[in-house]
Amino acid sequence: MKLHILGKHTDDRGTQLETLTKELLESLGYQRLKMNVANDAGEVDVEGEFITRLPVADKSTKIIAECKAHKDPLNMTDWLKFLGKVFLTEANNEDVVGCLVALSGVNGNVLGSHDALKRKNIRLVDSTVLIEYLSKTYGLSPRAELQRYLTPTGRTYLSVNLAYYKRRVYWVIGYDNGQYTVLEADGSYPSDPTLDLIKPMVEDRFEGGTFVDLRQEEGARRARLLARKLVITGAMIGNGSTTVDDVVKILDQQKLTDEVPKEEVATAVTDMVNEGLMALDDETKSVKFVEEIDTDLELRRKLFVALPLGCDWWDRHVDEQLMLQACKVQADLKLDDDSQRKATELMRLSPSALIYALLPDPMIVTHHQGATAVPTNEDMLAHDRNHFMRSLYNHLMRDFRTANLAKYFHSQRRIEALARKTHLTVYNRDDAIVIDAEVADTSMIGEWHEKSPSGDPIYVHLSALPDYAERRRAAAAERTKDASQSSNTGSPAAG
Repeated sequence: MKLHILGKHTDDRGTQLETLTKELLESLGYQRLKMNVANDAGEVDVEGEFITRLPVADKSTKIIAECKAHKDPLNMTDWLKFLGKVFLTEANNEDVVGCLVALSGVNGNVLGSHDALKRKNIRLVDSTVLIEYLSKTYGLSPRAELQRYLTPTGRTYLSVNLAYYKRRVYWVIGYDNGQYTVLEADGSYPSDPTLDLIKPMVEDRFEGGTFVDLRQEEGARRARLLARKLVITGAMIGNGSTTVDDVVKILDQQKLTDEVPKEEVATAVTDMVNEGLMALDDETKSVKFVEEIDTDLELRRKLFVALPLGCDWWDRHVDEQLMLQACKVQADLKLDDDSQRKATELMRLSPSALIYALLPDPMIVTHHQGATAVPTNEDMLAHDRNHFMRSLYNHLMRDFRTANLAKYFHSQRRIEALARKTHLTVYNRDDAIVIDAEVADTSMIGEWHEKSPSGDPIYVHLSALPDYAERRRAAAAERTKDASQSSNTGSPAAG
């Protein structure tokens, strides 16, 4: 990784490196630092002193720093000029430390001369030291986090470097053909005014190059993905088939035209036909899911990862076979019949539970597969089953409390309440029980008495009274009893 000092011109770049050097020396405890100081040794880029506190009189050690932002390693001429300034200061009976900051390092002759001097008061500083300082001081995003940000873009980057300008640090990411992008130190995207300032200096320093706007690319990627989801949703609502016009109507109804250009819908249809997920009927101009969806469970799994919401087609295809395919994805997880039934229903009700189940859970698959696999036993398998089912329940609870899914649960699924009872035990490090209690709560979805400005119902989340769950159970039992009695009364009399 390289450090680039930016500037509007050569002198500006020199000033920026001097400023960074001053920052570094301040962090090391040097005081009274000044830039571009003229003295008996000539002009010095940065000058200051280090005060050592002593019982009688403090001791002052002067520092002289020269800063070179050259693209090539420094040669003997620059080195000898620097030594001359240090030796002249020593000749004036001053304690002095010399620091030569060479952004691109020094050549072999300079390095050999430095080692031959064996002077502890003269130090060469290259970009490695400056990068270490910037990493500690400017909150640089770790490379792993930066990679997580860059990977979803689909671009393969060739280089990751740093750029410094006016006490701010930027990541400069290099791609093929001289393309590049810029990120803030924390990995966030710079503002437009910042980019307008930085881009010309980066392109000058990197000798050309074309800026890549990752925000625009991400917007286009989201549009393609959303168009794909809309096509799948339209086909599911249409019992397996749809048309581009029908999908565009959904686009308008959902007020997504600002996010998805209408031409993206036709592109999504073409892509899905080419991928073998859908088939085109030239006569009716409609597209439908290929028949293999009913038998190819891996193909069906890819379809549901697109995350459309439930409908009749959805419920028919989120079935026991898809649940067993999910178990296969989770390192051939084995569930008993009751858990299989519950898992299927959870996957059908909760969109996020469905997506969770169809993608490998590292907490389950990691210790079963690859280099991290370990011998299994029944306790481990039981833990996997419990973790899988608990995750499905947690996803359902989170979905139920999500505002955007309130209409789906209340109107489409006709589910209005979710009651939970938890036994909570808190242990301290001495194995003593600090808290032992049962915690019960019931979340509800209700329809507000007023309508939205467009006339649609407004759904709100509520917290029910403590006895709500018990009253609902009693009412359900009473209805079951009445139904049974009605059935017996209506039966033909014996004999």
